[in-house]
Amino acid sequence: MEHRSKLIEMIALWYVEAGKYNVLPIDGSAFERLMLERPQVTEARPRYHFHPGT
Repeated sequence: MEHRSKLIEMIALWYVEAGKYNVLPIDGSAFERLMLERPQVTEARPRYHFHPGT
């Protein structure tokens, strides 16, 4: 690999930034989390009104 040291540097920087922005640990459960039922603060509505310009 021609630029192995640069790759290692970039990987280390990625982990530093991921830790700084609190996005660790990374897992593969995004689909499962999207499918979880979320609590609702209001009742489900049968209709929605959309006003021009909104």
